[in-house]
Amino acid sequence: MIITKDISFSVAGLNDYLNKVFRKDITALDNDFFLIEDVVIIDLNAFYEWSELFQEEISSFQSVLYRYHLRLSYLKESSKRDPKPINLIRSIGSFSQTMNPPTTKLINETSAFKEIIKRLGIN
Repeated sequence: MIITKDISFSVAGLNDYLNKVFRKDITALDNDFFLIEDVVIIDLNAFYEWSELFQEEISSFQSVLYRYHLRLSYLKESSKRDPKPINLIRSIGSFSQTMNPPTTKLINETSAFKEIIKRLGIN
């Protein structure tokens, strides 16, 4: 994992390229003893976006990384089945482009609240 404060490293395809080079170098080592995961570049803004969920233990950093790798494998497989340009770009997305923290709507943003306000005639 590489953590950076420069958002320019969050460009689509950089993680994919680094992993190809990294895997090529690791294969040359011929080491079957360790399980080595893919390289992931994450900018500090992503940590900030997820920090509340980490603090409240709603999600762990390890589970978010696991979901990122899982989502990328799904996107890569679906881009093979449907090779439209948008699917190909999604399949090489950076962490920030692929993983968005789940958001909760404020009560006044829900459709039920808006319907109640409408029925009460409040603008």
